[in-house]
Amino acid sequence: MIDVTISQRIRHLALTGMKIRQIAKETGVARNTVRQYLREATHGLKKSEGTRPFSLDKANAQKLRELFNSANGNSVVIQRRLQREPQSYGLEPDFTISDRSVRRYFKARHPDLSTEAVDPSFAFTTEPGAQLQIDFVEARFQFAGKSRAETVYIFEAVYAWSRKAYVRVCKDMTQASWLLGIADCLARYGIPRQILCDNDKSLVLSTDRANGKPRFHPAFLWLCKPLGILPIACRPRRAKTKGRIERFGRYLQENGLADCAIDRDKIPDRIHLQKALDRWVEEVADRRWVNISDGHSRMIGDLYAEEKALLSFPHQLRTTFDITTWVTKASKLATVNVYGITVQLPKDLVDKVVYVSLRANGEILITTTGGAVVAQSVIPPENLREFSRDQAAAPKLLSPIRQMHHEKTLKEYEDILD
Repeated sequence: MIDVTISQRIRHLALTGMKIRQIAKETGVARNTVRQYLREATHGLKKSEGTRPFSLDKANAQKLRELFNSANGNSVVIQRRLQREPQSYGLEPDFTISDRSVRRYFKARHPDLSTEAVDPSFAFTTEPGAQLQIDFVEARFQFAGKSRAETVYIFEAVYAWSRKAYVRVCKDMTQASWLLGIADCLARYGIPRQILCDNDKSLVLSTDRANGKPRFHPAFLWLCKPLGILPIACRPRRAKTKGRIERFGRYLQENGLADCAIDRDKIPDRIHLQKALDRWVEEVADRRWVNISDGHSRMIGDLYAEEKALLSFPHQLRTTFDITTWVTKASKLATVNVYGITVQLPKDLVDKVVYVSLRANGEILITTTGGAVVAQSVIPPENLREFSRDQAAAPKLLSPIRQMHHEKTLKEYEDILD
C-alpha cells in the first residue's frame, strides 16, 4: 500500500491525460500498481472496522458480552471457551478462531467493553534446577450460591527455568499456609537449589540495613535446611528480581481465575476451585509455548521434563521433610497438646497463639507469631497413629488388679446390653 498523497497524485495525473508509463515514472510507482489504483476508486483506502464482517457476527451477541465480562476481557480465555463450546454461543460445532480475531471483534462491535492491556516484560535467565520462586495472590472470586465475590488466597510457585507452575488455594496467608504450600510443591515437583521469596513476615523476620542480609524465620529455615535449599529474599514486587512469579501471578488472575469464573456455578467452595485450577495448570498453563535463551520456542511441559532430571527427589523426603503446620493456642498452663504428648512452653505464652510444625518422622518445632523458637520435641511414631492432632496426653495405665476389675465390669455391662 502506498501513501495516500501519492495515490491522489496518480489519480490527478490520470485526469490530465498522462499515460500510465509516464505516471509511474513521475511518481516512482510500478505500472501495475498505478493500474490498480486507477481501476478501483477505493483501492488503498482503509476500510472501516465497523463495516467489516466478522465470523463472530453469527454468534449470540448478548452471550458474547456476558463471556467477555466473565473472562475480564481476556481474549485468550474467550477464544479457548468459544472453541471448546461453540454451540453454546450459536456457532457451528467445528468453529475455530484466533485470540487476535476475538480482540478485533470486540473492539469493532463492542467498543464500550474493550480495554487496551499493557504487557511489560523483563529479561531473566537462570539455570535448570536452580531456583523456585514463591509468592501469594490475593484475589476475588464469586462461588456458586453466593451473592457476592469473596477474597481467596492462592499460594503460587514457579520453577524459574522451565516456568512450571504450582498453585494451592489457602484459607489465609499465615505462616502455616506458606509452609504447607512450599512443602507440597517440593514433594510433588522436586527440590531446587534455591527458593526466592519476598520479605513476608512469615518467611523473613527482618533485614539488616547495614548489609542488607535477611533474617529468615526459623520455621522456614527448619524446612529448607535438611533439603539443602538456600533461601533468598528480595524486595516485594521486584519484577526484575522475581519476574517469573510476578508474571505468573498476573497470568493466574487474568487467565486462570477468569477461566474458572465462567464455570463459577460449578464451583461452590475452595476445594472445587483447587480442582479447577489444577486442571487449568495441566491443560493450559503447562501447554504454553515460551521463548528460551537460544531464541527458540518450547512448551513448558517439555521444559519441565528436562529440568526435572536436575531437581532433587531424596528417598528420605517423606520422613525428614513432609511437613504439617497449624496454628493453636497455649493453655492457661502454657502447654499445647500434640498427638498425645503435652509440651510445656514458657509461662509468658499463657493463652497465646503459637505455630506448630510437624515432620512425618515425628519431629516438632513450636514458634511464636514473632518467629521465636519456644520448643522442639519428638512424637513417638505410634502416637501419630493412635492420637489426633490436638489430643491430650495419654492417661496413665491402670494397675494389673484394677485393670482386671475394669475388664470384668465392662464385660458385665456388655452382658446387660445383650
